Amino acid sequence: MGKIPGYLLFAVAMWFMWEWRCNSVFDSKFVPPVCAGKIILNYVTDWLKVDYNTGSKPGKKTCFLTWYSPEENCIKPNVDGSLNIENDTISAGGVIRNHMKIWLRGFALNKGYEKYY
Repeated sequence: MGKIPGYLLFAVAMWFMWEWRCNSVFDSKFVPPVCAGKIILNYVTDWLKVDYNTGSKPGKKTCFLTWYSPEENCIKPNVDGSLNIENDTISAGGVIRNHMKIWLRGFALNKGYEKYY
């Protein structure tokens, strides 16, 4: 199949980590996967095999979430990533806040440029 583009692997990994995090918060029966890397790699490989020249547009879904403070004397990280398909740039960022919602540390990264198509 060839080289897997870094932007795609990054985006899919971020999406799965976010989904698993939300599942662990909102579903008490959720069990995190043991082989997360394999699941992500298989998903990316399958995604690359699909013919996306169908002309159809994906539907939109709105979902409202809110941040909850951690327990007293604890901290909580929050991370996110993005891919700008107009200029093929990859970015990531994150914050760490305490139980009083006070920002302790944060980061923003420009992960570079990668063109695949």
